[in-house]
Amino acid sequence: QPSEALAYWTKLGDADACMRVLRQRGTELVASGRVRPVVDAAQVIPGDERPSDIDALAGEAWLLLGEWDEAMACYRRALRGRRKVPAGLAWRIGLLHHLRGELDDAVAAYDGGDESDPDLAARALLLSWSAGARWLRGDLERCRSLASDALTAARASGDHRALANAHTVSAMVAALDGDRDANDAHYLRALDH
Repeated sequence: QPSEALAYWTKLGDADACMRVLRQRGTELVASGRVRPVVDAAQVIPGDERPSDIDALAGEAWLLLGEWDEAMACYRRALRGRRKVPAGLAWRIGLLHHLRGELDDAVAAYDGGDESDPDLAARALLLSWSAGARWLRGDLERCRSLASDALTAARASGDHRALANAHTVSAMVAALDGDRDANDAHYLRALDH
């Protein structure tokens, strides 16, 4: 019962225990929608002592709560001391800009991500969100290239979220090409995932 355990450690103010549970079960909690215990526990850990992986996790939780400024603050702290931006962090930062309609900033964040990141699912998400931003800007050739790379990485990862995103952006490319059959097929595959 990680959510309950995390709530107890948070009430006790035990930063080390909160960090341990967040590292062991935080991703699972966020994926299941139990994000409030994650942000509460992360706040027990002083900001200057909070490791970047905990800040990144808290950023995703804040994003899901719709608190975009809090999410961006966590992501920026997670970037400190990094030369390369992990794909998972880059696509999340880009997505925040993307959702705000700040496409130039979104593209810059996507382009700053490590496309050689060994996390294939994160890399696929980075590529597909980047392709989506290019689609919105009308840069079809770059969108097509990124969408193709996203689909390749997503298939290799086997990750459902990555596959859903990659098929969605592939459907968008097919729509621009006027290929209704491919558009339908990619959207159906996205729904499957």
